[in-house]
Amino acid sequence: MPVIPQKTEKTAFVRVSTMEKVKAYLLDSIDEVRNKVSWPKFSELQASAILVLVASLIFALVIGVIDLGFKNALAWFYREF
Repeated sequence: MPVIPQKTEKTAFVRVSTMEKVKAYLLDSIDEVRNKVSWPKFSELQASAILVLVASLIFALVIGVIDLGFKNALAWFYREF
């Protein structure tokens, strides 16, 4: 049979105000950003930004070509029928 430990002391609940919780959250967040986050180097940031820019332009061109195709197809359809 498993042994279940008996609780001998009463557990005291401490009320913490909402503002104290918010303050603790903000302080923990600041600590995490300063000490635990690994920030990229500026050159890595530039390379990522250029990659996103090029990918966005390619995506916009593809969507534009698809839109032009649908426009022409519908114009032809309405003209014929």
